[in-house]
Amino acid sequence: MFMNERQKMLSGQPFDPSDPELVADRIANERWLARLNATLGWPPDARRDLLIERFDHVGAGVDVAPPFTCTYGYNIEVGAGVTIQSGVLMQDACRIEIGERTQIGPGVIIASLTAGPLTASGQRLHLGHPIAIGRDVWIGAGARILAGSVVPDGTEIAPGSIVSPG
Repeated sequence: MFMNERQKMLSGQPFDPSDPELVADRIANERWLARLNATLGWPPDARRDLLIERFDHVGAGVDVAPPFTCTYGYNIEVGAGVTIQSGVLMQDACRIEIGERTQIGPGVIIASLTAGPLTASGQRLHLGHPIAIGRDVWIGAGARILAGSVVPDGTEIAPGSIVSPG
């Protein structure tokens, strides 16, 4: 069965990020991010409609503080009561799931993207692995959550920590 690059990306297979469909997705996301990040000073509920436009799922009472950055947006699922502080970056080449009541500190990076294999022509493909963050997790400022990581419910991640699968 033929899979396009978006399907490969979402299924965790090596994919070509220069694919026109993925480039168009990133451009649309950048336009959306400009709108979202222009809401600095707005109450969290006023941003909810914008989050619903792009994220796969947005639970009740979610607060995403600008500036926020993500690659595609449509691979992000956020449970109810989640707080994402300013300066958070999510590289969502693969699914990122965040459980209810999780608190994400400023400057956190959640990266589901890794380097994939080289093609015969020497082009580097990209590869994504999903990230699952449980409920009631606290992620300190500047922490890094890497591709393929699973963070259990109730975990506390110290500021500056690096979480990797394993």
